[in-house]
Amino acid sequence: MKMIQFKNLFLYEFKMSIRRSGLWISFGIVCAFFLLGLNTTSGEGLMDIFSGRDMLLEAAETVFTLHMFTPVLAGILASDRLQRDFRYNLRELQSSSPVNTWVYLLAKFLGVWSSVFIAGLTCTLVHGIVSIIVMKQPAMFLLAETAVYIVMIAPAYAFVIAFSLGCPIIMPLRVYQILFTGYWPWGNLITGKLVPSISDTLLNASGMFALQGFFHSNRSPVGAAPHSSMEAWLNLIVIHVCIISALVTTERSLHWQQKRM
Repeated sequence: MKMIQFKNLFLYEFKMSIRRSGLWISFGIVCAFFLLGLNTTSGEGLMDIFSGRDMLLEAAETVFTLHMFTPVLAGILASDRLQRDFRYNLRELQSSSPVNTWVYLLAKFLGVWSSVFIAGLTCTLVHGIVSIIVMKQPAMFLLAETAVYIVMIAPAYAFVIAFSLGCPIIMPLRVYQILFTGYWPWGNLITGKLVPSISDTLLNASGMFALQGFFHSNRSPVGAAPHSSMEAWLNLIVIHVCIISALVTTERSLHWQQKRM
């Protein structure tokens, strides 16, 4: 019974999210600007990343750069999904049904994450195809970009969506969106040597630890020394602990609000 409820709620949320024009417009704009960087003949822009090095390393650095700010889009787009149910009194209707709170929350979380994942993957695939056609990259480059996208960016989307579903329950939606937009560069892309920040710690969710630890890149937006593969694994563990903690806290908040109704 619960699996049927989960499936129905997941498909409903996924369809609602994947059909949002804002999802495709925002990701499309990011993808278009990135591709315009490839459309040069002077070696400027982003063409210099294709330098004949290891294909997986080239793919990792390209995907990291492409998706450096797409988690901001994911967080903002996800932040109104629970709020919408409260705004239209759908949550009160759902509370009167036999749907378990965890089933409801996980279905919503995975539905939103899946739609954002597909949008980001589409941008990655478009870039890979253009790279093969225009930049004469080998066909395997497309597969390499897909693989590093799953390893580096998918956890980042899960991280921001988990918090973006729950935080607007306890603060105004617009306030959260503004704070989150500022948090992403502060907590992931600005070095702690410049301003007090968590970007140099294992709480960095941008994929930088995986970029350096798994794919041996020297690129670091925060200027830190390259991280090891052990640090990359620890980073993934910390991120997933944060995701679970955010979901547990959100479920407890929903359960408490449900008891008050």
